[in-house]
Amino acid sequence: MTFFDRIHDCGFGAYIGNIYCAAPTCADDVTLMSTNPLELQLLLDIAYDYSRMQQYTLQPTKSVILTVTRNHARADDGSYSWTLGDNNIPIVQKTTHMGITRTDCLRSGESIDYNIQKSRRALYSLMPAGVHGTNGLDPECAVHIFKTCVLPVLMYGMDVLVPSGTNLDKLERFLRSCIKQLLSLPQTVANPAPYILSGILPIEAQLHKKVLILFGNIARLNNECAEKRLAFRQLSVKTHKSNSWFIDVRQILSRYDLPDAVGLLQSPPSKFLWKKMVDNAVNGIWIRKLCDMSKLYPSLSFLNTENFIPGKPHPVLSTSSGSPREAARIPVKLRLLTGTYILQTTRAAFNQHKVNPTCLMCGTADETVNHFLLDCAALSNKRAPIIDDIMRCYNEICVKLGISKLQVGMEQLIVDSSVLLNMYPLLTNYDILDIHYHTVRLVYTLHCARFSFLGV
Repeated sequence: MTFFDRIHDCGFGAYIGNIYCAAPTCADDVTLMSTNPLELQLLLDIAYDYSRMQQYTLQPTKSVILTVTRNHARADDGSYSWTLGDNNIPIVQKTTHMGITRTDCLRSGESIDYNIQKSRRALYSLMPAGVHGTNGLDPECAVHIFKTCVLPVLMYGMDVLVPSGTNLDKLERFLRSCIKQLLSLPQTVANPAPYILSGILPIEAQLHKKVLILFGNIARLNNECAEKRLAFRQLSVKTHKSNSWFIDVRQILSRYDLPDAVGLLQSPPSKFLWKKMVDNAVNGIWIRKLCDMSKLYPSLSFLNTENFIPGKPHPVLSTSSGSPREAARIPVKLRLLTGTYILQTTRAAFNQHKVNPTCLMCGTADETVNHFLLDCAALSNKRAPIIDDIMRCYNEICVKLGISKLQVGMEQLIVDSSVLLNMYPLLTNYDILDIHYHTVRLVYTLHCARFSFLGV
């Protein structure tokens, strides 16, 4: 008879309705639960006797008692004491189980802070490899490594806790801050920009995906499994005001116009089909939301949002050679693209003192993006040879499309040439790679000449 057979046969411990759930287990991690202190001691005695019989020792440092209360009042920890063999088990206010921090008031804030701390350490450990933004790896590689090594640490266990409110905001702020750092963008950049450029969805969207995928796994279980029985019960008994995880699932399903939770439990789709349904529903909603938000920011007027595909970085992050020199040029163009490159007109608009918006190099007109890229006479010697290369690529694209002129302004073409992919479906990323390379060269060359001229 196994340990779990002994626990089940005794009948002591926690129940949810008529569903027995006294010993939830994953691998070698066991949690014993009961609403009665005496029953909990009996479960501990069964665990200790079984360990003696099988000749293994239970970890004394990991065996703790967490007394959970329904409100924010502290439990009276001195009322009871529990033992494991001859040793008293310490009573704690928080503990970590399966990598998730649990507290005596079931607050999720502790786990949020712990995940952020672990994610920050993981990111710091990658800095020697160049994952640190400015003067590091190219943004496309840095974002890929971040998604692979850091983002899973940040999201670990969130599908079980389902944070909201302040806790969700903590995660969102940390994610945005990391992406902006990797893209060498200032923290003042408009919030939709880092998501659209990196192809990483906000934490809320990723959380909803993880929750729905987990519910799909539960729905595909055998009807006799405790998790599925618990799902049927909670969905039948609990109201929409409940804090039950399954009620959160029902609300998320409704938000994305997915099938009802009970219907999914009765007729669960296959794993592949369900994942595809969830991805399409969640991605569709958040693509529209982020693109609509970006239109509210004048600083993002040059950013082409039509190429926003979750999981794929924006074409403006791509490099033709992957060389460190080219990687160092891209952040300058990103700042120009997101409206965070400081020109005289920017200083005049946001400085509390009166600032002359006239270009300090030529002194003939206001220093706007168009003037800086195309018209400033002081930069003409630096600009002319690269403009010739851009026009050569421009003409090659026109020949391929069989037209005489592209329906896009030169300013937009330089700042974000990916707009051509939407205007002309025959073009691919490979077709605009050369023109993207030369526009990055142009912006970086003008940037260096401007800073050298002004002595900044």
